[in-house]
Amino acid sequence: RWGIQYNKDTKDGFFITRNFDPKYFGSKKNIRLNLQKEFFLQRALNGKTESFSAKNESILAPKSKRDVKVLDYFGLNGNLRTKIKNFNFNSVFSLNSLDPEFFNKSFINKSEITKILYSEDKLNSSKESKLTLFGNYRDKVWNGSLGEREIISAYGLKISKSNNWIDSNVIKSSLIAASYGDYKSSDRIDILKIINKKRLNIYLDRYHSYPIWKVKKSNFINNNNIYSPTEIPSGLNLNSQALIDLYRYSDHKFQNLFTFKAGPELTLGNFKKNFLDYSKISIYYKKTLSQGNSPFGFDQSGDYNTIEFSIKQQLYGPLTFDLNTEYNLDYKSPKYKEFFNTKYDLTWNRRAYSIGIYYNYETKAGGLNFKINSFNFEGYGDKF
Repeated sequence: RWGIQYNKDTKDGFFITRNFDPKYFGSKKNIRLNLQKEFFLQRALNGKTESFSAKNESILAPKSKRDVKVLDYFGLNGNLRTKIKNFNFNSVFSLNSLDPEFFNKSFINKSEITKILYSEDKLNSSKESKLTLFGNYRDKVWNGSLGEREIISAYGLKISKSNNWIDSNVIKSSLIAASYGDYKSSDRIDILKIINKKRLNIYLDRYHSYPIWKVKKSNFINNNNIYSPTEIPSGLNLNSQALIDLYRYSDHKFQNLFTFKAGPELTLGNFKKNFLDYSKISIYYKKTLSQGNSPFGFDQSGDYNTIEFSIKQQLYGPLTFDLNTEYNLDYKSPKYKEFFNTKYDLTWNRRAYSIGIYYNYETKAGGLNFKINSFNFEGYGDKF
């Protein structure tokens, strides 16, 4: 119900959250609303905010410092869900200030209506085809070393087909998707200039995981599994992924991206002893070939040559440390020979639950996560 988080960019530092009980509406009580209230502790103590551009300036203008009002102390997050026949509606919104004068600069919304066209779920395979209508207002996108860019508005249509299966112990998955929408965002070169274009995107993704070495494990947990709800799948896998992104814009510009990623993933230990009994390490080389340029900044390709690192290590008992980062090998990038997209996570693990502290170095955002295992958990949940 209570939590504490940190976000320097949009909430001026530390803030406290409180979840309310879900509310149900409609004749069949099929409309569910989850609300979370926020109190911006550091903003209130400082009496200043640097999360907004000046009152009469563009949303994309540089942020300026100003004195806070009482309504700036509070924020609100919400999630509205309902089902109408075979269509699912989901809307997520947030406000990082309740001051009505800054509503257009504090309000963020992502909404979609989805319909499952086809679904199949078998023992070693699953398939799904889905149709989505989407509409977003002020959707922030992190674009690698290019930094954070904001989509002021976007609405359109997307259709996707996903497939997951196991073939001769090789885990495989594929995704084919196409979307068409109207986008309003910043210009690729002039980040303060707002442009409006239509965009067609065709996306293909293929993933394979090849088992090189595998330690035979029991399928069932016992009293020794005090730190994990499942048996640890120790072994060595070679993972590979190929992606194709084709973009076409209404001003006749285009962008073709071909990305290849491959590398080993090594998992050791059982996570049952108290000291260094669990390690998971992965290293992936990622290469992107690009043609053309986007008129926007949020989807412009960059970081064409990188190495991804992921390390998760048990320190002592239930305590694990998780590090994810990338090393830039693209000499044209502003972060050439630098680490970027770095995230840290320190977690206290038990079989039934886990508590973690996380921090994203790039976005200057962090917080406290609490997870209960073995639940299909959605929203903020009911009392039990």
